[in-house]
Amino acid sequence: MKLSQLTTQQLADVLVRLTPPLCRILRDEATLAALDDLSFTALDAQPPLCAASRLWEKLVPVILQHHAEDFYAALSVLTEKTPEQLRQQSGLTTITDLISVWDRELTAFFTSAGSAAQERS
Repeated sequence: MKLSQLTTQQLADVLVRLTPPLCRILRDEATLAALDDLSFTALDAQPPLCAASRLWEKLVPVILQHHAEDFYAALSVLTEKTPEQLRQQSGLTTITDLISVWDRELTAFFTSAGSAAQERS
């Protein structure tokens, strides 16, 4: 499922289901501490692979150790698989699912929106 390809009604339905697990992850003190350790300005200046590895190093352990259920709930919404199906499938299939839901168009939209906001300030 690519969020950028959904109708407005479909997107609203997905966001209603996706918001609770994502907010639980983002409000967690461990997640906030991991994000505080990252300088997003410095990440932008790094090669993409280095920036991705720093994000991975800081966030993945926190999310999987403290918010596995929220992770499965969010991924379930995006893949249209149940959390139990996700738990039982192979790790490679889960990685493929994560890649398939990564929406480059939506990422580009938010990146350009963020850049425009920085230019205005």
